[in-house]
Amino acid sequence: MKNFAIILFFVLFKAFTYGQANEKKYPFPKCNQIVVTTSLSDEELYQKIGKTLIEKGFFIDNVNKDFQTITTTSYITPKASFSYFLNIRIENQQVFISGLYAYNRSIGNAHFRIDYSLGASKDYRSIFTKMIDFATALEGNTTVYRQVVLD
Repeated sequence: MKNFAIILFFVLFKAFTYGQANEKKYPFPKCNQIVVTTSLSDEELYQKIGKTLIEKGFFIDNVNKDFQTITTTSYITPKASFSYFLNIRIENQQVFISGLYAYNRSIGNAHFRIDYSLGASKDYRSIFTKMIDFATALEGNTTVYRQVVLD
């Protein structure tokens, strides 16, 4: 059990540790994270995120109050081309929203970072649109879009 906890820590640490970020007020090609700043306490924000996810049709797969993260269950896009899930982290009245997707016909368990891409298929674009819709529903004071590059 102790080994599992250590492995889980490093997986979550890598999933939520980022390098330099390019940040703008509107979605731009290759942005892959949405940051919503609110005036709510982290605990109030945690509750609001849970309720908003459920209202938007997501199911919660994992909640970790120690790391202040929430992960949704995998969701299949309308044409069943992709499956994806959201990773949400709360820190200092901010919500960091990102996600991973996989091709449903791919071999193995390869996941790729969801980003905003103008030239992509409608099915793929619908994934980032869902992220924007969720971020908007949080009714934050400010919202920024970032391109985060993993170290």
